[in-house]
Amino acid sequence: MTEAGKSKLAEYGIAPPSGRAALSSGPIRLTLSVRCPRCGSLDTREVSHFGSTSCKALFECRACLEPFDHFKVH
Repeated sequence: MTEAGKSKLAEYGIAPPSGRAALSSGPIRLTLSVRCPRCGSLDTREVSHFGSTSCKALFECRACLEPFDHFKVH
């Protein structure tokens, strides 16, 4: 995804994907935190592994208390 695409998602209120998809035989990347697209806080938690679609997860920001979608890395 381009940086312009990630920027547009963040402006809309959806956290863009970060990193790259894991290789089938390599180490598995763990997401330690997702930055809130509204206030920029890293103090977020996953509410549901599946959001409005299966490619998104539903998160909640503990700083501004807003829910937001996060695109998963595939």
